[in-house]
Amino acid sequence: MKKQTLFRILLFITLILFQSENELNAQIKQPPAYWYIKASGWPEYVDNNHVFHNGHIELQVNKRLHKFLEAGLSTALYSGYDDYSRGFLNFGAVGNWHFLPLIIDKENLRFEAYLSGKLGLVNYFQTNNNSQSIWARYYLGTGVAYYLTRHLGVYFEYGYDMPFTEPLKPGYYKEINVGVSVKL
Repeated sequence: MKKQTLFRILLFITLILFQSENELNAQIKQPPAYWYIKASGWPEYVDNNHVFHNGHIELQVNKRLHKFLEAGLSTALYSGYDDYSRGFLNFGAVGNWHFLPLIIDKENLRFEAYLSGKLGLVNYFQTNNNSQSIWARYYLGTGVAYYLTRHLGVYFEYGYDMPFTEPLKPGYYKEINVGVSVKL
């Protein structure tokens, strides 16, 4: 009889402890699923009569899926870079891998550092025959952001934009983005 009572008391204490642990675990803060809206641009500038960088404006809408990963969509409008182009429009998917949480394990950092990749299409507007063509392209780069407030920040990205095929000249193009980021 004494053993049964002791067993019931231990069972009751164990159940209370498990229930308390479940309630505590339910209140652990999960990283929020932020939405990012980023607007950036860069003016065109020429070096030795060769366009070093096309001027452009870009808009991105991304969602933070995990504390390391952000994914979304991007579109950008570029100025023409030679006598044959009136410019081009690109659109596609964006993925940013945030590596700073591997080094600093702290919530709500004002500073972010990430590697960026974009994959999409380029709609190229030609001036010589007033036509357009569509080509595949990809982008690899890195970026940093600093949030002045909880929701508003500035960011800088540098990378290489690489079209898969002509009419853009083979190779890569350096791309710089400076802009504003809104975190919702």
